[in-house]
Amino acid sequence: MVELSGKIIVKEVLYKELENGAVVVYKLVNDDNDNDIYFGDFYIATFDDLTSEAVWGVGFDIESALENAEREWDREEGEYDNPFREALEKLKEEERKKLLLNY
Repeated sequence: MVELSGKIIVKEVLYKELENGAVVVYKLVNDDNDNDIYFGDFYIATFDDLTSEAVWGVGFDIESALENAEREWDREEGEYDNPFREALEKLKEEERKKLLLNY
């Protein structure tokens, strides 16, 4: 195993408060000027249920991270309402409203 070191910047890029917690998406930015870390920027989608926060999805943009988390939630927690589906619906609705305002 090779040990690498470098810098990663973590930015919160989406926060959707829901009835039983919050969906949060973070962007992880490779800020390693020495190029020891060999991956591009990516996003992680988490669910914070007010007692803990766990990663549920990963993607190359906000939407793909949420979609990945939505599938994973359905597979693991199928009997509970999917917070990532709700967050995706809210995000898409906000995008539609922005388009209408700019039209």
